[in-house]
Amino acid sequence: MPVLICKRIAYYSPNDEFAFFDWLKRINCIKEVRGVGDEIHLVLPRRQISDSALRDLISIFERYHIDKKQLSQFLTNRNQAWFKDDPRKFWHKKVFG
Repeated sequence: MPVLICKRIAYYSPNDEFAFFDWLKRINCIKEVRGVGDEIHLVLPRRQISDSALRDLISIFERYHIDKKQLSQFLTNRNQAWFKDDPRKFWHKKVFG
């Protein structure tokens, strides 16, 4: 099972923290959210996720400054055209180096 690690998330208000966790609940590929020290672990049941879920992960990782390199594991032949093949995408360098 893939685990995505969110380190030292900065929330700007109590509602911002609520919005973060509420958003995570609405991403259908996340099976479990665990607090581990100063990290939040997102547990996914498999590496293959929907395009919609991957776009949500890219967005929340951008918004909360989470390391996007770990999203590269979700690259597939099916999503390569939009996820990796366009280096102009704002996430490209942060995900693929």
